[in-house]
Amino acid sequence: MNKIAAFDLNMGAITQNGSATSVAIDLGTCRNAGRFSVQYIMTATGAPTIQLDFLASNDGINYVAGTAIATGQAKGTSLPLAFTPPLCRFMKIKATEENVAAVTGLRVILAVQ
Repeated sequence: MNKIAAFDLNMGAITQNGSATSVAIDLGTCRNAGRFSVQYIMTATGAPTIQLDFLASNDGINYVAGTAIATGQAKGTSLPLAFTPPLCRFMKIKATEENVAAVTGLRVILAVQ
């Protein structure tokens, strides 16, 4: 049975209509069965919404955007959001504020099984 690997990504503050991208995650370091989810903790003084996307790469240099993991996500703590990326060796998570208000802090936890 495959264990769950968790990657804690502190993405910091995001300006209104800005974005932040995580460090590269080497999926070759964890044996997985292709199950992915993200959970986020977002703080803000206003009421921003974010879109979460994954970026995929096999060489760790050239990343291509995949489909959105979630859009219209509000501040607070989310339930885990499941998604299915293509087979790839490396992944990044990108968060984009949807032109509502600045995010003061964003932490994303990626779980892989």
